[in-house]
Amino acid sequence: MVSKLFIESKPVVLGFEHLYLVLETAEGIEKVIRGGTERDIPIFFGQLEVVEVDKLLSESEDKRVDGNGNVLTPAQRNQTLINLDGRDAQDVWDIAVQHARNINDRFN
Repeated sequence: MVSKLFIESKPVVLGFEHLYLVLETAEGIEKVIRGGTERDIPIFFGQLEVVEVDKLLSESEDKRVDGNGNVLTPAQRNQTLINLDGRDAQDVWDIAVQHARNINDRFN
């Protein structure tokens, strides 16, 4: 099995979707890079920030579980494979992780 990079989404407030990146490693481990706001209150969201970098999807705020604890499928999270035009997904992920950490270092 080879690594794959996906984009997924989940509903948030007012009909908007929250997007995040998911890496599925060659071993089948799923990791996430997710951004978000400082707060979940719509009028007072605050600054956007990268809040999870290279975290296991199963431990993320974006884990595939609904509000009632039901497990969701990747399809229910609108999973879409990203075409990397022949590049290795793990290599692309490693660069994305570096950039996400740099963003956090710059603004924190």
